[in-house]
Amino acid sequence: MSQMADSGVLVALAGTPLVADAKKPARECRAYELTVTAAGAQHSFCLRYADLKQALKPYATDANPWPTDCFSGLKDYVHNERRVRRRGEELRRFVAGVLNQRDEGAIVGDSRLHAALLIPPGAPMQIVLQQVAKQRKQAADAARAAEAARRAAIAQQQAADAHFAQTFNSQLAISDLPPGALSTIKFPRQQHFELRNKFWGWGDATIKAGWPPMVQDGAFQPFDLRRALQKRALRDHHARRRTAAQLAGELPLDAYEYDLFRIDPRTRTQVPVCRIVRQWTPFAFTDQYEVTHFQHFLTGRVECFGRWPSQFTLAANGTVVCRVEKELFTFTDTYQVHIAPDADCLLFLGIACAIDRIHHEVEDARRRRE
Repeated sequence: MSQMADSGVLVALAGTPLVADAKKPARECRAYELTVTAAGAQHSFCLRYADLKQALKPYATDANPWPTDCFSGLKDYVHNERRVRRRGEELRRFVAGVLNQRDEGAIVGDSRLHAALLIPPGAPMQIVLQQVAKQRKQAADAARAAEAARRAAIAQQQAADAHFAQTFNSQLAISDLPPGALSTIKFPRQQHFELRNKFWGWGDATIKAGWPPMVQDGAFQPFDLRRALQKRALRDHHARRRTAAQLAGELPLDAYEYDLFRIDPRTRTQVPVCRIVRQWTPFAFTDQYEVTHFQHFLTGRVECFGRWPSQFTLAANGTVVCRVEKELFTFTDTYQVHIAPDADCLLFLGIACAIDRIHHEVEDARRRRE
């Protein structure tokens, strides 16, 4: 006797007896005896394949299709024991799938299914199956409540993080931090940012994080990207935009280098943070980037690994604190930036923006040469 257990309901193939055909008594056919066991209650029923099909096929789904054989008319399902046994196993699996369907107990507690399984009304098995249905519904409700509570906690955390990011400059303006000292934005949990820009080399980066958005247009723009060419600087001041960091690039001839600044909201002065330089070597398969951190005592030595823009990582003191992954099949350059807990978000977002802009400068120069 084979059995199948799922969610507390067992289904067993008890036997496949030969019985007389109801329409042609002189003709033999096979019946399939199935036994359902749940919570100590047991119920057996024995029906022909055609009767089972008529009663149970309406409960078939894509995940649990009705067992059928397109060439059954050409095969012996009466005296061929191997085929009879295989069909019995298929029927057992189907009935077990119906009784253990993940539908919050809607089917297992249905009285129409009980009638199809020849379970008398009020029988112990019917009562047990109704209890199973009730337990599954309660479990599903509890799972939904737990998921809702989890999502609410995440939303509350995101709202707190967003509020901190939106009010960062305002809090800094009234803080006791000495003018010119470097300020940081850190969070006690991992943060996920999206960097999106239609024209990376000529505009500000749009940065989003979670919901509500940590970065909103006109309210908080962490990076104001400026491009400077050797002796000429392109400046574009936005009076309504409170900028937390500014990136200036100096590109003499074939050298690619950007300086990252943090802007003091009280004095509007630029506080140097780091310098990002692209180092090209003839024997390297990927571009090498060197980060000179002017405030290394706050974060530690910053190193770059991987291949931009596919997969790229930034490490501080040998520990990976930032991963950058480019999304495929997007109309604009879109990157997912994952920053570890207690890491300087502005610093590593700025480095990611700088490296991406250098990468595009290199690609543009390569296309012009071609």
